[in-house]
Amino acid sequence: MGVPVLYIDVVWALNVIMDAFILTLTAFFCRRKRAWWRIGLSAVVGAMYVVLMLWPGPAALFVIGFKIALSVLMIWVAFPFHSLKEFVVTLLVFYVASFLTGGIALALNYLVQSPSLGEAGFVVASGRPAWLINGGIIATLAACPAAYSFGNLLWRRVTIAKRRQAGLWTVSVRLGDEKIQMVGLLDTGNQLREPVSGTPVIVVDYRAIMDLLPMSLVEALASGGDPIDWISNENVDETWQSRFRVVPYRTVGKSAGLLLALRPDEITVEKDGEAYHHQRVLLGLNDRPLASDGSYQAIVHADLTIPDHAAS
Repeated sequence: MGVPVLYIDVVWALNVIMDAFILTLTAFFCRRKRAWWRIGLSAVVGAMYVVLMLWPGPAALFVIGFKIALSVLMIWVAFPFHSLKEFVVTLLVFYVASFLTGGIALALNYLVQSPSLGEAGFVVASGRPAWLINGGIIATLAACPAAYSFGNLLWRRVTIAKRRQAGLWTVSVRLGDEKIQMVGLLDTGNQLREPVSGTPVIVVDYRAIMDLLPMSLVEALASGGDPIDWISNENVDETWQSRFRVVPYRTVGKSAGLLLALRPDEITVEKDGEAYHHQRVLLGLNDRPLASDGSYQAIVHADLTIPDHAAS
């Protein structure tokens, strides 16, 4: 059997990529602004440690204290901090992101080969680090999108759960040059979406946005008419027809029905200094008040209280 060959440039490059991804994932979880030059520099610092492990060196390189010190240095390089608490939280999230990505990478490597734990903490197969064998590099890199998808799903669930009791939000609706504000109740039970596009739907009292609606539709709703009949009328302007969708829905204890929904240009939901802007959203028109005391005029979809790029 020949002597296993390790290409230092490959080892270094792969670790730079993985470290940069983990730092980016950390920034995402912590809602931190990213400076790519800082992320890159921190990733290089982390990757140099793996290269040093390939040479005989002081035993101190392999003790847990040195590894913790290195991770502290990486976080300090990657992100600016304003408090010790912020630094500690980011460091802990960095460990979570590392374990998540590393665990998925290890699992994927087990799918493509039969690795085992070797010297210096390397997971090896055929005498070489597993991630340098056959499909090992591909399996390791595939851990990045897998970790992001799982982490994003987990983050969304945790975020929505935290806001379960968040109460009332300010909802701003923009259509052309017109803008209207109303109060919306966050309801995690509202999972209504347009079935074709998956666009989330906010159920609104039509009276709150009547200034945005064509007068003929307002009159039909006020007289108790079926808005679905209105949109089916051939006399409705094509511009307005393109603005509306028909959304099927079902409520507890009642049969299914159809809801006429308006597509605005943008909606913004705000609370406690946080504002989230969305373009892909529909406003389902309800012909009855949503709150008996008038305290809110809309039922906000839970996915709209997180940034637009995280909503699905």
